Amino acid sequence: MEQKLQELQALGLDTDTGIMFTGSPEKYIPAIARYVRSCEDNISGIREHLASGDMQRYTIAVHAVKSNSKMIGHTELFKAFESLEAAGKRDDLAFIGENNDRILERYAEAAEQLKPFAEGPAEAAAPAIALAEAGETAEKLLEALDDFDDELSAELVTRLSGYPFGDGDREKLAETKKLISDFMYDEAADLIRELQGRLQ
Repeated sequence: MEQKLQELQALGLDTDTGIMFTGSPEKYIPAIARYVRSCEDNISGIREHLASGDMQRYTIAVHAVKSNSKMIGHTELFKAFESLEAAGKRDDLAFIGENNDRILERYAEAAEQLKPFAEGPAEAAAPAIALAEAGETAEKLLEALDDFDDELSAELVTRLSGYPFGDGDREKLAETKKLISDFMYDEAADLIRELQGRLQ
């Protein structure tokens, strides 16, 4: 673990900050893995929102990456996305036009550098669970989200996916998992509360 932390420091990450936010070195490395895996989708979303002129969604999307970057101790990208978020809030299209592509390229470059820390076994399909267990799992998941326990929350979302939800609810579960990886716990909890209604 110590060697991995030194390698991350060499890449410019403030590992002390990352460990502080994620809770432990054991949770820090998986958080970096999620940061890497979400990069491509985040970049696509940011570009789509900007191209469509939806500044509200653009600002939300760059805010999520800003938060993720802070969470893993990538101070450079945290500050870069913070500047894009501020520009989005004030509709400063000139600043965004001058800096958005450069910052996204740096983000992609950082994710590529961090790829060795994201390598791991593929996630197995969740075993089937019945209604009662799904209800209990959803309740535990809300508690884990309230405690900002991203690792346990991700495990519980996977367990909950063993319940035979309809396609629309499965999409909500997938979105919940992404929100957790983006450390957007309140938004994830809102989706789980929606799903709880199907488990009554």
